[in-house]
This record gives sequence, C-alpha cells and structure tokens, in this order.
Amino acid sequence: MEPGKYYHNTFKAMGTRFDVVFFGVEKDTAQRLYTSIVAETKRIEQKLSTYQSNSSISLVNQYASQKELTVDQEIFDIILSCQEYCAKTLGYFDVSNGKVFKMIKGQNTSQLDDAFDFNINANESIITNPSKRTIKFTSEHVAIDLGGYGKGLALQRVSDMVSENQIPSGLINFGDSSIMGIGTHPFGKNWAIGIKNIYSPSQSACTIELNNQFLSVSGLQRDIETSNQPALWHIFNPKTKEIQKGNKMVCALTNNAIDSEILSTSLLLTDDLAEKKRILKKFFDCKPLITEIIYHNTPPEIITYSVDEI
Repeated sequence: MEPGKYYHNTFKAMGTRFDVVFFGVEKDTAQRLYTSIVAETKRIEQKLSTYQSNSSISLVNQYASQKELTVDQEIFDIILSCQEYCAKTLGYFDVSNGKVFKMIKGQNTSQLDDAFDFNINANESIITNPSKRTIKFTSEHVAIDLGGYGKGLALQRVSDMVSENQIPSGLINFGDSSIMGIGTHPFGKNWAIGIKNIYSPSQSACTIELNNQFLSVSGLQRDIETSNQPALWHIFNPKTKEIQKGNKMVCALTNNAIDSEILSTSLLLTDDLAEKKRILKKFFDCKPLITEIIYHNTPPEIITYSVDEI
C-alpha cells in the first residue's frame, strides 16, 4: 500500500454527512468507486426513507393497512430481515411503530384507537406472504420506520463494493454514528475512533479501534458544542411505547454493519443483564464488542463487554 495515495470526498444522505476516505488507491479508481457509493446510498435512501412520499416504504405505509400489497423482492427481504431482528432482540428492535412513535413524540395519542394492542410487535403486526410476496398490516396504526437499518444496509453495500475494488485502507464515516474501518490505518495498526464526550465536546469519552469492522453509536445526543444544552432523546422504546430517556450511549463494534446498528439501539433500551446476554448470544457470529458510556460522573463511566464476558 502507498500511504501517499489519498482520496477524500463527501456527500449528504439520509439526513447526515457521508465521508469517504481511501488510502493506497489510484485517483481514477477511487473516484469511480465514490460515484458508485453515492448512487447506491441515494438509491437506498429513495427506497427506504419515510421522509419521501414516493419511496417504497412510504407507499407500503400508505396502502398496507387497506389491502394485501405486493412489493418487490428487495423490500420484501428487508421486512423479513427486520422481523428476524425483532425476534433476536426480544422486541427491542421493532420497525412497525413509525406512526405510534410520531403520535407519542407529538403528544397526539388521542388518535390511537382503544382497541390497538400496544403489546404486539413487527412479527405480529406485519403479515408477510412469501409465495405471493405481499405485505399486510393488521392495523391502520402500523407504519414502518426502518431507523438505523437503512444506514446499516447502505454501509454493508458499500463494504461489498470496497471489497470488490480491493481497497486496502480507508474510513467510511456516516454522520459519526455509523462508521466502517477498512483494513489498517496507513500509519498505524487500527483506525482509532474517538467517541465524543457530549458534556465536553472537545474531549473524547473513549476511543474504539476498528480493523475491517463496523461501529454504530446510539444514545444521548446534544446538538451544539455547549455543556449546558439540554439533552436530546430521539430513540423510541417499542416495549414501553415511550421515548427512551437516560444518561448513556451504546457503541456496538461488529463485523456486520446492520448487526452493529441493531445492537447499539437494542442494548441501549434495556438495562436488564439477562436480556443483554440473551440478545448478544443471538449475535455471536458477528463477534460483537459493546461499549457503554454512562454519564453520571466526570469523566463518564466506561463499560466494555463481549458475548463471553457479560
């Protein structure tokens, strides 16, 4: 690898910044790959975004409560995958609560029907028919919001493209919350990623090293660089049907981008040790390493564990 060969570019997608850095790659090769990355990420966004009225998921949300809806194979496979993740995470990852989340966030729960069962999850509220490739919602209150799944899917597809092009070294940073380290750092062993201390943004709460791995960060956020800014909670807990509040962040390091997204969100939503063990055992193949950052002291408490250590 030639460290002097450096390429960097950036674009906006899924409401955030997407940074691409390659080392040891010819400029023409890097530019062609970057163009393909932009196209594929934008394609996924166009298909999965609930903020675009003509996206595939928006159309599913519009019609699937009224009738059995035929979808293309990619959308059908994504929904099946999300149902599998719902089961693996004990219901903490549930894409079927998009409409309920918006109502609760806007304190507009009067529209929820008394007959609506808050205890059902995506495996019960979304009926799939593989032979016909159809989707049907059990209630008008069901709506799909894929959350971090879309970013994970985009990063996983980018990873496949990077492998096909034999990129030796690089870093893909999707809004500082979804990151892929490609190979080793050109001037070191691994890619060292500092996780920002939200109460002291000029400092890192901890550092996590990546080597052909994916990192997802979920939890407490602040939107400006001041320690007196109120905390922002943006993650919905599908089991309590409340916006999750707390004082921690969860970082999930794995060898699969989608698994990282699912784990960081799901493990944020439970403090039950037995539940964490059950969830991690179902993700054994992706070799997860979890870091929890708990903000109740200065500096914050850092807890790191794997499936074997918890």
